[in-house]
Amino acid sequence: MQKNSKEKLGFVGDYITICKGQTFPFKDWLKEQGARYNPKWNWYFPTDVEIPEDMPGDIELIKLYWNQVSANGKDLNNDDTIKEFLDTILYEPTPSEFQGEVGDKLILELTVQKAIGLDGYYGHSTMHIMSDSDDNVYVWTTAAKSWEEGSVHKLIGTVKDHKIYRNCKQTVLTRCREKAS
Repeated sequence: MQKNSKEKLGFVGDYITICKGQTFPFKDWLKEQGARYNPKWNWYFPTDVEIPEDMPGDIELIKLYWNQVSANGKDLNNDDTIKEFLDTILYEPTPSEFQGEVGDKLILELTVQKAIGLDGYYGHSTMHIMSDSDDNVYVWTTAAKSWEEGSVHKLIGTVKDHKIYRNCKQTVLTRCREKAS
């Protein structure tokens, strides 16, 4: 008899146990203990695998029930729906709130938290992850500038989108320019 998606993924007893936290340094150990890896929820223990009593590092175990990832009881939800749900249980919420409406121009003073270099089809660009004094998070990707982490900038930008990444509400900006003091 052929196994269905639920059984193939290890939801033998209607749940699996997923690992929350920094798992990469312990991937070999997890594999030896019977854990499996799935790109949707990372390392996990199927229902029928005995879970070790002592987990290494800061790994926390969380039960993930089949009905949380399957709306019809047979098939998995789409990847975006699963990711959105998992982000709420794997990542703590942040105080960040969406700012403005799509299309609004905002005048902001932001501190660069991260500057991530990206290489793509059109060349190199930098994704700036920034925050304001109220801990609201903004994202701006540009090929024109690469600001240093920790630097503060007064700028004018247009709200392009609102996104949630790892349970953090982010205001995505476009067409930013520095404002003269």
